[in-house]
Amino acid sequence: MKKDFYNKKVIINCKFCKVKLRIPLFQKNVLMVTCNHCKNKFKFNGSKYRAMVATRAIVFYLLMVLSIVSIILIPACGIYLVNNKKQLWTETNKGRIKEYKEKMEADIARVAEEYSQVIKATDIDMLRKSAKNNYDQIWIERNNYNTRYALSDREKTQLKMIALAKNSAGGVHSIIREIAQMASPKNSEIDIDRVLNGVLALSVNFHMSDLTKGEDGTSTKHQTIKSLKNEATRLSSKVTNDVYVACKDLDLDEIYIGCKHLVLTTDRYGNSSTDEEMVIYKVVVVKEDVKKLTHNPFLDIYSVAEYIKVVEDNFPSLRIVSK
Repeated sequence: MKKDFYNKKVIINCKFCKVKLRIPLFQKNVLMVTCNHCKNKFKFNGSKYRAMVATRAIVFYLLMVLSIVSIILIPACGIYLVNNKKQLWTETNKGRIKEYKEKMEADIARVAEEYSQVIKATDIDMLRKSAKNNYDQIWIERNNYNTRYALSDREKTQLKMIALAKNSAGGVHSIIREIAQMASPKNSEIDIDRVLNGVLALSVNFHMSDLTKGEDGTSTKHQTIKSLKNEATRLSSKVTNDVYVACKDLDLDEIYIGCKHLVLTTDRYGNSSTDEEMVIYKVVVVKEDVKKLTHNPFLDIYSVAEYIKVVEDNFPSLRIVSK
């Protein structure tokens, strides 16, 4: 028993210098302790120390139990109070809820009846006739190039070209050139000349890179020649249509539109290469072949596409090389 007492030791602070001391803890006896640091002596009561440790342990466990109980009980009590309050509110306002519900149902029924009466009173034939007259008037205004329908920049430019074509004060060549400059991409090469049999021809060669992205220099965004040709055809048709529609009432017989692209050329042995600007695709529209414009440019931007003839196609000699 005495060996157990001496083996159990605790650490306390000196009452004078506060240095930590390790001393044996006896069950009942009061121990006289001498501090190794300041040499002062003081009494240490083992029984009181044990009682203090036991009290702290009890308080710690009580606090732990209270914490666990509060974690469980507080949310449960909150849920109970919320549900109880909700139930109490529902019971208290049951009459008002019923009144609002009946009022909403009555409003829905009233609105449905009003719409039903409006539909019954509507003259379908008169409505159809009014709609037809309205759309007929819109069609007439579109055919007359009413400015209210020119919303895009392209449509506004078309109106300017048409107005310029009707101006008889200037010379035919200057009017055609100005219209061609407005209809064509920037940096286009424009030429007007009379060819065989006195035919007045307009030639416009535009750079493909001025109308679409990814065609700068000898580079192309297309993976196949077919895809490149399809885009060149579309762009050529667009420019041809714009110029023709604006100049159709002028003394202009033919319109040539060429699509240019910078290509890398090599000799037949493949030893040398140079960058060369080439017309890769060229079309023509002959005025006497165009019997009728079936669509207004405001409605169909490729209205002369069916009359376009290909006069130059260099795609068979081209190939796309991966870098």
